[in-house]
Amino acid sequence: MGVGYERTDELYNLFGLEQGIQADAWWLSISSHITRKLELRGKARYLSYNDHNTGRHYLLEAGYTLTDHPRLFKVAGLVEHRDTKEHNA
Repeated sequence: MGVGYERTDELYNLFGLEQGIQADAWWLSISSHITRKLELRGKARYLSYNDHNTGRHYLLEAGYTLTDHPRLFKVAGLVEHRDTKEHNA
């Protein structure tokens, strides 16, 4: 389990690069090995952008290990949801 804060440059596309968008992000994460082969991880982030917008980002990941040591083969799935208060044009 973890809790944290980070300040990031949001330079994922041309809009973010041109605007110089930065975000203050508070996050909470949790991960667990449910069984020896099954693991789950979740993370929630609250973002406050320097253009006075806010957002939320949720992530859920599950992984299952099919083979054991020495060669590890794992199948994983990831679901994300992102939402901001204001849409930018």
